Amino acid sequence: MDIITWPRGLESLLKAKAWLWSLISSGIVALVLLFACIRFPESTWKIALVGIGWFFFSRSMAEKTVTLVTVTSSSGEPEKIPSSRRWAASLGMLTFAIGICTQRWQIAIMGIVYSYLTAAAMWQNFRPRLPYLYDPWSEKLPPPPTLMHAMIAISILVEGGAVLTGLAMIPFGAKNIAVVQSVVYCVCAGVVLDSDGGIFVK
Repeated sequence: MDIITWPRGLESLLKAKAWLWSLISSGIVALVLLFACIRFPESTWKIALVGIGWFFFSRSMAEKTVTLVTVTSSSGEPEKIPSSRRWAASLGMLTFAIGICTQRWQIAIMGIVYSYLTAAAMWQNFRPRLPYLYDPWSEKLPPPPTLMHAMIAISILVEGGAVLTGLAMIPFGAKNIAVVQSVVYCVCAGVVLDSDGGIFVK
């Protein structure tokens, strides 16, 4: 009996791979969170919130990771992944982690949303590059400004604010973190919107 097949695009294949990765990671994290619920039953609802947040966060991280796909060169050596792409794929991780560790759920949600936005930005740049994986010198990236340029500017606000908020907990403590967080994000927003300094990517 003949088997009829048809070609499948690499983009849909990578999307399926990202979904598989997110399911595997969510299964591992679910076991850890289940153990935490057994050890700390009074915090079950908080642990459940972390699990729900991780389910969505892991999907966005997996979608960003698959855009780092590379091919081997004519000499058989793997192509080196640019450090800028690896850095972009990790955006949102620190914000989500700090939000969970400090129990500032709005920061954790912000990290999830930001991770999805960076995933969309990376896919916007990845789609024009995808047909030229074996011919990188012929690829044509979308002209700026793109969503990736906006994400670079927003990363200064989100990631910088998360780092400073985490550091501020050391001298000020968790009781005053709300006020400190407001001041920190005002400062970071001023840096991002400083057109004279040329920090905001137009």
